[in-house]
Formats: sequence, structure tokens, C-alpha cells
Amino acid sequence: MVAAAVVSPLVHLPNDIWTYILEILIHCSPESWFKMSITCKKFAYLGFGQSTIWREICQLIYPYQKYEENQFYLQNPTLTSSIDDSDLPIPLNQLQILPQYNDSWKFMLHNRPFIKFLGCYISVVNYYSEGGKAEFSNAWSNPVKTITYYRYLRFYRDGTVVKVLSVLPPDQVVPYLSKHNKVLPSSISELGKPIFLHDENKESHKIYLGKWTISSTGEIHIIIENGSVSYLTFHYWFQIKSLGHINKHAKLTWVRYNSVRKPTQTITADGEETIDDRVGEIMEFSIRNEKAFKFSRVKSYTHTN
Repeated sequence: MVAAAVVSPLVHLPNDIWTYILEILIHCSPESWFKMSITCKKFAYLGFGQSTIWREICQLIYPYQKYEENQFYLQNPTLTSSIDDSDLPIPLNQLQILPQYNDSWKFMLHNRPFIKFLGCYISVVNYYSEGGKAEFSNAWSNPVKTITYYRYLRFYRDGTVVKVLSVLPPDQVVPYLSKHNKVLPSSISELGKPIFLHDENKESHKIYLGKWTISSTGEIHIIIENGSVSYLTFHYWFQIKSLGHINKHAKLTWVRYNSVRKPTQTITADGEETIDDRVGEIMEFSIRNEKAFKFSRVKSYTHTN
């Protein structure tokens, strides 16, 4: 006689309990929520078909976006004390914005751009450099070498952004891309520990901090006051795009890149202070050869590290 298969008691759990479990996974491990939701038809309905799930995701994302339209009110002390959150151009209460998206949390998530935090954005740029011929060479053409460099961006909820421009590959940069670090390690030991043998002033190993905002249309503005040139403030503008139909809002395309000259004072031989008359001068940089940033999830990242 064949023994009957033992039925798991989990089968009898009500849908409300499963929904609550899925909501916990959204907070703790979004990947686990997605994997659980694609295991069977029942979980696909509970994980993807319920408004409460999409509402939970929206509440974890949009209240932490630093909207450009709100900055005038939030940074003005006289207005901050008198204005309510609901009176801001983009309210923090997402229920006030929901009607703009057909009263659908899922529609909002798919169509309203946002910055992602638990990971970093990486841009890979390849260009070719023509070298010189060797002495007494009979070759018809000069040797050509490929040079690769990377741009890294990591965003924080508090409005801080971390920027790195380096030839170092992601495996040497991503683990140390943090607002708490000033430089990157020059190499990694066999035991996996970082080795700092380089000059901290070396450009390819420096980590720069800045501030970021996002507009309601998904344009990102990054300001770096203390960048690679001390007398310049650097400004970057990007537009949020999607990578295909599934990976929403995971791409940053270049819009503009310029710098503004800061006020600088110099002391003459007579002891007099002179102010640079080029203050406020704007210098535009070419973005023709720059590549878009793509988001990569990093499991070790938290909102504070």
C-alpha cells in the first residue's frame, strides 16, 4: 500500500498571512519577494496582482526622493516652519499624487521615475588611442590600444551622492563606494583585504561627495562643490530611462555637464585682496563620448553604509 503524501500545513494559510509575508520580504529582501511571487499562480496573484503590495513598494521609494521643486521651500527656514508637507509642490503624502496615475499604485511605479538606492550606477567608456611605431618599423599603420574607464554614482536617501571616475574595474570599486570613504584601495590582497599603497591625491582613486535632486519629469541634477578642481563647482544633469520593459528606471542618460567658477581671493604683494572677475563663469563640457549609466543592485549596500 502506497502511503499518502504529507500535505504541508502552509497550504491552509489564509491569503492575508501570505500577503503579510510578502510585504515583509519587500522591506527585507526585494529579490526574495520577486522570487517567491514567480513560484506558482497563487503567489503570482498575491505578489503581483494586489494593490497593497504595489502601495508598499511606492511608500518605500517616493517619499525619499529629493524633488527639485520642493527645495526652495525646504531650504528656506522661514517657509519650513509655516508650510505643511501637503502644501509642497510635490507632497510627501503619496495618496495626494495617486489620482495623477489612474489611482493605481502599480501604474505609478511603472511610469513615475525615481532614483534607486541599494546599488550603484555604472558607466563604461571605451576609446581608442593610436600609438607610435617602433624604431625601424616597416608597419603600414600605427598600433592602436583600447582604453577603458568607468564612472560610478551611488545615491543616498539624505540627498548625498558619491562619484568616482577611475580606470579601476567594478570589483575593486563597488565594495568601497561609500560616503564614509575618501579614497579607493589600489589593490586587493589574496585574503580579500584592501591595500592602500597610492597617493590619496591620485585622481583615479578619489571619492567625491555631492548633492542630488530629481525633478518630477525624472531629470537628475548633481552638484559637486569640492571636485577635482578646487575653484570649480561641477554640475551634472541626467535623465532617467528604463532598460526594456522589465528593468524600469534603471538607466541614466547624459543631458548636460558643466562647471561654474567659484569666488576666489588672492593677496597681492602689497597685502591687498583681489577678487577674481571670472566668478560665475560657466564652462560647458562635451558629453559626446560619454555612455549612459546602468543600475546594478549590490546586496551589501544599506541605506547608511
